[in-house]
Amino acid sequence: MKTDVDIFKFIVKIGKYWGPFPIEGNFSAKICYFAIASVFSVLAVISSVYVFTRATFDENLGVTDIVIAFCNLTILLTHHVYCSYYGKCFNITSWNYLFQNLATLDEFSMERNIISHLVKVICMLAIFLCPGCVIVLKNEIEDYQNWLYMLSGGFQVLTVLQLFYLIVFWCETCNILSSRYKRINDIVRQIYSEDIFVQQKRMEEIKNVIVSVHKTVKYVNEAAGFFILALLIMAFFDSLFCLNIFLLVQGDVPFFEIYWFLLDAISFIVLSIIVIMSCDQVEKKSTEFIQTCIYIQATTGDEQAATLANLANQLRPKFSAAGFFDINQRLLPVFFSNLSTYLIIILQFKISSL
Repeated sequence: MKTDVDIFKFIVKIGKYWGPFPIEGNFSAKICYFAIASVFSVLAVISSVYVFTRATFDENLGVTDIVIAFCNLTILLTHHVYCSYYGKCFNITSWNYLFQNLATLDEFSMERNIISHLVKVICMLAIFLCPGCVIVLKNEIEDYQNWLYMLSGGFQVLTVLQLFYLIVFWCETCNILSSRYKRINDIVRQIYSEDIFVQQKRMEEIKNVIVSVHKTVKYVNEAAGFFILALLIMAFFDSLFCLNIFLLVQGDVPFFEIYWFLLDAISFIVLSIIVIMSCDQVEKKSTEFIQTCIYIQATTGDEQAATLANLANQLRPKFSAAGFFDINQRLLPVFFSNLSTYLIIILQFKISSL
């Protein structure tokens, strides 16, 4: 058994090189990393643009498909640059503050079954990576003699793995924060059976947890909000691309290709829903804590409970996708309603062309 903080620290240690976290080590190690990463990024951009232009001219894609594919490629490249360079060079302060605030929550660590946690992560990885790998490998087998195709495929897989890593990091952060709110919710129910000295001590601990959770959410929004925005946009564009293939050009495309594009779009949507529900879980736990404090104040007349409720309400954790919109359960109807609107437009276009 490992604590959730131990698991989080292990995830962060991996992210020093694979994710967007600042690199630890001497100056030479940092120079080597950025030199190798820069060469790979330049080659990856060249190969990706080459493959995109070849696909545009050779496969006779429609204007809508070209626009959607171009937007998806742009987001993928932007995510790679943001993850490999911006986070390590310009977001250092936000990451450091995030880790410091999470360290203050160590006292309330909860044990986790490391085996079950690894199984969940592996299942998520299989769902997320398998369809994309099949699509990439199929294209590379057809064009195996062209090294640009192979490099472009490898870049796509590695970038998707970077995005998956950040999803695991985000979900693990949300699990820690929601468990802390659950913990202080249990504490506030029990402290009124203890003496006044213990009550005062517990109250200060609860306030510190509320403030630390609020600051952690603030810094994780600053440092990693863009990654979640990229995930949600890619899920949306993948879904649009899949709808275009399925409804407009189905007769010209083998079902096997449509099948894997469909699974790829579904995998992005599933991972997006997991992230959204993880964020929503933190908000719900904070709401439960506020309701508990209000109930205690109403039944006992204790003003400290009212103070805790007001503090928790003012510092209610709210996750944001780079400041564009809040990430919670209310985002799901908006996401699917936009997809439905686009589906209706495609169906009208197809019916009118018959």
